[in-house]
Amino acid sequence: METDWETSENDVATEKAAMLHMGGWAQANFTKFNASANLGFIPFPIGNGKADATFLSSVGWVFLVNKDSKNLELAKKYTTFILTSKEAQKWMTEDIGGVPCCNTDLSPSGDLPKDTQTYINAGETTGWIHTIVPTDYGDTCGALLQSYLSDGMSKDDVKMGFQDYFDSSDSE
Repeated sequence: METDWETSENDVATEKAAMLHMGGWAQANFTKFNASANLGFIPFPIGNGKADATFLSSVGWVFLVNKDSKNLELAKKYTTFILTSKEAQKWMTEDIGGVPCCNTDLSPSGDLPKDTQTYINAGETTGWIHTIVPTDYGDTCGALLQSYLSDGMSKDDVKMGFQDYFDSSDSE
C-alpha cells in the first residue's frame, strides 16, 4: 500500500511489480534501473465500457513570465526559443525525453513518453481530476481509496464518500 517512488520504480523496472501509478517523468529512473524494460501506459477506466478508457494527462512543463520583470523582453525571447526552436525541441525530446509542446517531426525518447505521444495523437487523453477540483481532493479522496484498498470501507461507502465530497465542494 505504501512505498517510496524510487523503490516502486525499481520494482517495476526489474519485474518485481507489474504496474505502478506513474507518469512519463519516471522514464529516467526506469531506464536507470533497467534500460531494456518494456514499459507502457494502461488507459484509465472512466466509465463502464472499453470505449470509456482514457489516458490521463496534464501539462508537464509550464513557463511563466512575470509581467513586471526587469528583463521582460529577454524572458519573452527565451520563452519563444524554448517553445519553438529546433534546438529546444531536440533538447525536450532527446535529452529529457519529454513530449514536445509544439508541432515537430521529432519524437520523444523512452517508452513512456512515446506511449504518451501515441495517446495524444489519437485524441485519447483526459485531464487529471486534481486539476479541476478543489485542492483538498487528494487528502479527502485519497484516504477513501486507501481505506477501500485495505478493506476498511466498502465500494458503496467509498462511492458515497466521493459523492459527499463533490456535493460539499460544489456549494463552496
